[in-house]
Amino acid sequence: FGEVAMIIKKIKSNKPKRKGQHVSDLVRYIAEANVSDDHRIGLVGSRDFLTSTLDGQIAEMSALASECVKSKNPINHYVVSWREGENPSHLQLDEAVDILLKEMGLDGCQVIYAAHFDTKNIHLHLAVNRIDPSTLKAREINRGFDLDAGFQGIARVEHVQGWQPEAGALYHVVDGQVQP
Repeated sequence: FGEVAMIIKKIKSNKPKRKGQHVSDLVRYIAEANVSDDHRIGLVGSRDFLTSTLDGQIAEMSALASECVKSKNPINHYVVSWREGENPSHLQLDEAVDILLKEMGLDGCQVIYAAHFDTKNIHLHLAVNRIDPSTLKAREINRGFDLDAGFQGIARVEHVQGWQPEAGALYHVVDGQVQP
């Protein structure tokens, strides 16, 4: 990740799996990676679940994802990374998740996230279920340009939390509005 400012990446699933298996594998990697000494996890959180246990949330996410037969893989995996030397608090990490989900049009959707401290940059993994729990349809993010919406979210997080934006960033917040 290096010395650059905050970034967001979308991690594509490279092996086709059943939705339930994909959810389980991804969430366990994100939230339980501390089983391996390669990952140090500092915060695990979730939004919009009925259950509070990880196993229960995996079951809920799998069940909801399976409700939408039109979407082959409604679970998106994003990684948000802070600049080397920036150390967001747990409160700031939680706030960043809320801001990103709202900017991406995914607020109200299930998400499980965890901060990893295994590189020089603190980074946050998010597993987001794009299935809207009220309509059971997959939400389309920014007409298919989800990373563009993610960059807008990054601009908002930087603005709200006072992080230094990257020189030449795609978006900035001006008078409370995200602008190119």
